[in-house]
Amino acid sequence: GLVLQHMPGHANTPLSLDGRGAGGEGGGALLDAAKTAPLSPTPPPRGGRGFASGPQRPTSPSPWHILAEFSGVATEAVENWLAACLADQAISDGVVARSETQAQQLWALRENISEAQKIEGLSIKHDIAVPVSRIPEFLARAGAELTAAFPGLRIVAFGHVGDGNLHYNLSQPGDNTAFIARQPEINRRVHDIVHALDGSISAEHGLGQLKREEIRRYKSETEMALMVAIKKALDPRGLMNPGKVL
Repeated sequence: GLVLQHMPGHANTPLSLDGRGAGGEGGGALLDAAKTAPLSPTPPPRGGRGFASGPQRPTSPSPWHILAEFSGVATEAVENWLAACLADQAISDGVVARSETQAQQLWALRENISEAQKIEGLSIKHDIAVPVSRIPEFLARAGAELTAAFPGLRIVAFGHVGDGNLHYNLSQPGDNTAFIARQPEINRRVHDIVHALDGSISAEHGLGQLKREEIRRYKSETEMALMVAIKKALDPRGLMNPGKVL
């Protein structure tokens, strides 16, 4: 059921949603908001090494969860919109923070994902972007291909829906030495799907050195030459971030 909690006097209204629309099963309802974060349906376990008392899910289980923060919007307006989403069955549950403490507890669910992954062990990380409207398609295609190729795979997908940017991290619980060794193959599978959806293999964190050669698979000679020309125009002596990308 719906849990609505007032947050009087606050300009920002964080909320957590269980999504089941937009992209079909596992797709989640996607919001057009800059600080909207999808949470993976299979987050790493919280037990052990300080996570037993960590942030708890405030809503009922669902294939996907969305965490959104609204600025300059009346709480009543958010509640009305949330109630309409529930009535339309675009979402199955939701909760609105009524204090700054509750807002921080909701954001802790998102901000502790990376630490939880470290506890479980090494993972293969991707920082990709696709058009917002194609996020459900990417999740469905990549998930189907990778789980078929790597049984037991854990997919932890989270990020910034409003920007089309996802952190798409993959791991295999237990001894994952052989899995990690196949990182180039896994990267290629993910990046090929991203490219097919008119996306970018690098988003928030840039290409750096790890993707310096990989980008050439997805950019034409003309595009690479244009990047070099812009780099030389802005940095003729090659002083800024040398050895990266170009």
